[in-house]
Amino acid sequence: MFGSVATLVVIGLFGMWEDTMKTISMIFVCTVIAIVVGIPIGIGMSRSDRFERVVNPVLDVMQTMPSFVYMIPVVMLLE
Repeated sequence: MFGSVATLVVIGLFGMWEDTMKTISMIFVCTVIAIVVGIPIGIGMSRSDRFERVVNPVLDVMQTMPSFVYMIPVVMLLE
């Protein structure tokens, strides 16, 4: 409890309150969208083998994308 309050006070003292609230709101909205989209897709995949065969390659590609995002700054530095 004390750590959370201290962190919020430090954020306020550094003048980053608005940026922090924007970030938290974006994370909240993205989480809600992921749940609303992900649960029906998961249910559909569990009930249909054909749907699972279609969605699994898409999920595999999505799983490898974050590691490529980290490579962008390296490519920019080497350019």
